[in-house]
Amino acid sequence: MPVHEGIVRVLAIDDSAVARTLYRELLDFRHGMELVATAPNAEIARRKLVTLDYDVVVLDIEMPGEDGLSLLRWLMAHQPVPVVVASSWSSRGAEQTMEAFALGAVDVVCKSSMGSATALQDFSAALIAAVRAAASARRRVPRRPALARVEPIEAAPTSLRRSMVVVIGASTGGTEVLSRLISQMPAQFPPTLVVQHMPALYTRAFANRLDTLGVVRVSEAVHGQMIGAGEVLVAPGGSQMRLVPGARGPVAQISAEGLVNRHAPSVDVLFDSARDHYRNRTVGVLLTGMGNDGARGLLGIRQAGGRTIAQNEASSVVWGMPQEAVRLDAAEVVLPPDEMIAQIVRWVQHQN
Repeated sequence: MPVHEGIVRVLAIDDSAVARTLYRELLDFRHGMELVATAPNAEIARRKLVTLDYDVVVLDIEMPGEDGLSLLRWLMAHQPVPVVVASSWSSRGAEQTMEAFALGAVDVVCKSSMGSATALQDFSAALIAAVRAAASARRRVPRRPALARVEPIEAAPTSLRRSMVVVIGASTGGTEVLSRLISQMPAQFPPTLVVQHMPALYTRAFANRLDTLGVVRVSEAVHGQMIGAGEVLVAPGGSQMRLVPGARGPVAQISAEGLVNRHAPSVDVLFDSARDHYRNRTVGVLLTGMGNDGARGLLGIRQAGGRTIAQNEASSVVWGMPQEAVRLDAAEVVLPPDEMIAQIVRWVQHQN
């Protein structure tokens, strides 16, 4: 279902009449969009999904009767299309959103951030940005290739493992890629910090999900938290995260200082801090996402003598951030996700 003459055609499924009215006001030609239809429940949505022409689906997860997750499973099985999840501001909503990402959703907006004029403005901007990014996403559901073989890292000297750090940035489509990377990381993988563009609260649920996927320990970062080999910290949504030296190793510095590159957390903020303090002992990885956050920071890491990876176009849901890094010659190598961890391990093993 192609984009028609540059207009993104949207089908919104939400049991809230208030939300459906808001979608009608926002998803219009002023923003290069057209709301072709709405549906208050899964039963009506199914009929419209098979008869209408659309590019992006905005999907409420919590609906009476058949919920959004069941509808999402059906949609991905029968006619895969980019889906933006409209989720509630709650722990349950965050957990359901993580399941939606695993099923193939590409982005999330929080409906509960509409309680004031400022919050409504923020929600509106987030919704429009998410729909635009989703419209650029690849329509197919990629088949997972076999995982690349990853050598154990225990043979590397302890001092070497501690001397290197890995920083990773991702946006639209990044949740599934990060799941793949975490599942491949061997024990004693270098200390790793992750920025995934995602609202506050959802990052904790995301980190908890990642923690179940492999042998490394994953958690949402807190200010001043130390990080060692075999540990991964995810930046909390709504805050900036930096990597700074501590008395006994790298430490996460969390601050509420506003948006950078239109994001909090921002990939560039994390990458710049790693470059400033760890120079050529930094490995930077930039994954799928719309925009250019992280590209300049990846270039800084490479110019400081660090190692850098950008995700390749074929495997990216949206080849925006990695493409900008390639354009800047910021990426030493351009790889699919299933080759990245093996490459980082080789760099660790051969570091002088």
